[in-house]
Amino acid sequence: MRPRSLHIFLTLAASACATPPSTTPTSTTPTTVAIPAPTVVVTPEVTSPLVGSWELVSTRMMRGDSVLFEFSAPAIKSLKILNATHWSVVTVRGDVFQRAAAGHYATNGSTYVETMELASGRFTPGRQFAFQSEVAGDTWTIDGGEGADRFHEVWHRVR
Repeated sequence: MRPRSLHIFLTLAASACATPPSTTPTSTTPTTVAIPAPTVVVTPEVTSPLVGSWELVSTRMMRGDSVLFEFSAPAIKSLKILNATHWSVVTVRGDVFQRAAAGHYATNGSTYVETMELASGRFTPGRQFAFQSEVAGDTWTIDGGEGADRFHEVWHRVR
């Protein structure tokens, strides 16, 4: 196509695609648009005293008769959040990130069992830690662990 023919072709194509001016008068009545109502999800009432946010007061890990570590706040800061089915925890020592982990949990009487699904660093998916658990007011104490690794932790509810 020659340049002049191309110019005429593009002009005609643009004109064909253009919207013609409206010949109908514009309405001053507002148009009502139906918007569907949002879906409301009703969750069952939370009855577990574990549901909430907890900050670590102290922790001790033992293997057999040996204490592997023992820390108390403020030297260590850890926040654990539990909903009706899952837990998540983030820990720092001083200003240094130590660990993050998450998974689901189950309770049966005073037994609390965490199943690890995600964690920073090396971990075994599905690894379970069973604890004897006691909540007294805003204090949660757990004792237990897995195999030879035993933990004693005290948590305080964040309000």
